Amino acid sequence: MLLFLCQFGFSQNVGINTTGAAPAATNFLEVLSPSSTVNSIAIYGAHSGVVAGTGYGIWIEKTGASTTNVAAYYSASGATNNYAIIVPSGGGNVGIGTSTPSSKAALDVSSTTQGVLVPRMTKVQRDAITSPTTSLLVYVSDGSPVGFYYYTGSAWVPLVSTITYSTSSPTIVTYAGQAIMVHTADYSGTLAWDNTAYGVTSATSSTNGQTNVATLTAIDITKFPAAYYCDTLTAYGYTDWYLPSLNELNMMCQSSLSLVGFANNLTMYWSSTEVNATNAYAVAPNKYHLGAGSYIWSARENPFDKTVGTRCRCIRKP
Repeated sequence: MLLFLCQFGFSQNVGINTTGAAPAATNFLEVLSPSSTVNSIAIYGAHSGVVAGTGYGIWIEKTGASTTNVAAYYSASGATNNYAIIVPSGGGNVGIGTSTPSSKAALDVSSTTQGVLVPRMTKVQRDAITSPTTSLLVYVSDGSPVGFYYYTGSAWVPLVSTITYSTSSPTIVTYAGQAIMVHTADYSGTLAWDNTAYGVTSATSSTNGQTNVATLTAIDITKFPAAYYCDTLTAYGYTDWYLPSLNELNMMCQSSLSLVGFANNLTMYWSSTEVNATNAYAVAPNKYHLGAGSYIWSARENPFDKTVGTRCRCIRKP
């Protein structure tokens, strides 16, 4: 058996291509393939040897005191569908931060100092996504409420993290680190937001109903029936109920399946968030049928005439 050990030294950059052009000065090794053959490959590497331990098909490492080190850069462009990296089904698990990814995870991310950053966007940008795939997850920075949303196949809905349900005590809803306690019943009839046509009140907080109620109290809360009802309510041993803000009411609507007696099919509920001199925000729970007896809920918000009576449901901070 003859064994040849060869070592090549180059004083210039090396180019492998069919164009005859010199390689770029920045590329130590440049491989160009202008082939138009279906499934043509510019570089192919395979390691089929039996290794007593771990075998690597490709090992890429970038070291040195650079400002920024990038071990590998992938880019795909120019086609209808462009994929920088594909790991086919059965092609192995992918590990980031671990050399032993879980066999049950297609992607295993491990870290004690970093998290996974989901794409962040505005509501307008989210809604501009064409034909979103079911289960697509994004973070909406100006949503009602702000936070994570996933696509059900027919609608974008927020992730509600915790719902504590009871028929004999208020329901606690937690979302994005916020918790509210929701009364078990609506007001027995309907109430107007403003029965005196007061005009602009500046109760415009979309996140804190308590702030809006304090603003209305400074004017004269008796002029604002829905807020007044909640402000004077005594129930379950609590006296600090208030009319929810727009975001708080949206949180309730997303949890409608767990709220006792919460009306559905676009019945409007008052928020404490003012729009302008004549309107305040009202929100309606909206029920979507997913099939096979499965439903989800979302919220539909609208400016609503302050002088018109509609439902209200009081909340408090637990």
